[in-house]
Amino acid sequence: MYVVEDATLFLRTEDGGTIEEKLQLLVGIHNLSRLPNKERTLIMRLPSLLGRDIIYRFKLVCDKNHNEVYLER
Repeated sequence: MYVVEDATLFLRTEDGGTIEEKLQLLVGIHNLSRLPNKERTLIMRLPSLLGRDIIYRFKLVCDKNHNEVYLER
């Protein structure tokens, strides 16, 4: 694991614009060669996650009717 002190996360807005979020990023690395195929497949389906530090800056919306998950300000 390591820390990226000056990371920038770019989020696309609904109208095509972008929002920049400056943050300190904690990065975990998997050694895929040491994992069983089933675990490797699961990890590769979701290669990265947004943590609470980012989610708490926004409102997280899960709209089941439209099959959408998004962040709002």
